[in-house]
Amino acid sequence: MVLLTITLCMNFAACSDDDADIPSTNVKTIHVEKGGTLATLMTEEEQSQVTDLILSGFLNGTDVNFIRGMRNLRKIDFTDAHIIGGGNSYAVDGSFFATSDNIFPPRCFYDLYNSFDLQDVKISNSVTVIGESAFQYCRSLTSVEIPNSVTTIEMFAFDGCTSLTSIEIPNSVTTIEDAAFSDCTSLTSIEIPNSVTTINGAFSGCTSLTSVEIPNSVTTIGISAFSDCTSLTSVEIPNSVTTIGMFAFSDCTSLTSIEIPNSVTVIEDCAFQNCNLKEIHINSLTPPAVDGNAFSTYSYVTLYVPTESKDAYMAHDIWGKFGNIVEE
Repeated sequence: MVLLTITLCMNFAACSDDDADIPSTNVKTIHVEKGGTLATLMTEEEQSQVTDLILSGFLNGTDVNFIRGMRNLRKIDFTDAHIIGGGNSYAVDGSFFATSDNIFPPRCFYDLYNSFDLQDVKISNSVTVIGESAFQYCRSLTSVEIPNSVTTIEMFAFDGCTSLTSIEIPNSVTTIEDAAFSDCTSLTSIEIPNSVTTINGAFSGCTSLTSVEIPNSVTTIGISAFSDCTSLTSVEIPNSVTTIGMFAFSDCTSLTSIEIPNSVTVIEDCAFQNCNLKEIHINSLTPPAVDGNAFSTYSYVTLYVPTESKDAYMAHDIWGKFGNIVEE
């Protein structure tokens, strides 16, 4: 016989006539002993009215589909819950998705049409992967707790979470995929863990981001890594980076100065396109390979190079285009 444990706590606060049927705070705590049974532990009324949900036990695709139907959900705590494979698939925009063991479900709270008011999420400490587009377009999301069990944040996981102001990525994370945090337009600070080696488009369009400190584990700043970060005024590129990829800092219109360490050997097409650079400080004695379109302009930018390397830069097909080259 399966044991089901349910604890219910309701707090009905005063509300206006317009939402008199829905309490401003309605908390429910549920232990799901068997995956696929969450729907049997809540009434239809509770599904429509619960705002804060605390879950433990085992959740599969059937349960995820039920949670997706909770349209007044503001907070959800998965801390003691385990995501498992099995159950029914769930449909999102005509495509079907399934759960897998220890992977936060892809497109679980995908919200292109603003139907969720999800604000706060705590992710289970058994989760190792945050699935593709898991929280994409959750425009009310302000707080996410990512446990140190997570190793991978898949593409578009938090794309378009426009109310997210900060995020703490644990050191367990080794992979942040393309556009994982793109268009998080309120994100002002990020802490990239020392375990990440490549950044590809992860933070493009974060228009409130003012500074970035890239850890010395990173070897490649990849395609569109920080493109369209229009408030970015400062970035520290560590001496571990060898490649600055296509469009890596393109349209970072507030970036006026950049220091390129001597570890960088390749700067690709449009890497600094449409930046308002006034100074470039490059530490390599030998001019690194650079695409002719890596920078938008050469006439009004001062290129600072190491002592005794000015002639090498002036003789270079691309670096020699800079109107003013100064040794330092």
